[in-house]
Amino acid sequence: MCSLRGSFLAATIWEGIFPLHGSSDHQFTQEIEVGLPHPFGLAAKVAVEELEGRSQGKTINLEGRYALADWNKIPLHPTIFAE
Repeated sequence: MCSLRGSFLAATIWEGIFPLHGSSDHQFTQEIEVGLPHPFGLAAKVAVEELEGRSQGKTINLEGRYALADWNKIPLHPTIFAE
């Protein structure tokens, strides 16, 4: 999670399965997170899956986070999370 004001994260994840027989399966995930002025954060994630040669959207997630304290003020940095 982005925790610093003005921080930004963009990530691309690829997962593949290659069986000995049959077609391969792939999943691509793109995630973007933005750290807003403390204590807020936003994130969006889109996953696309390719099974047996067909591509389809798998999931779309929008997330909001509210941190209960500044970093290193409360152990484990508790956060309220809505998805």
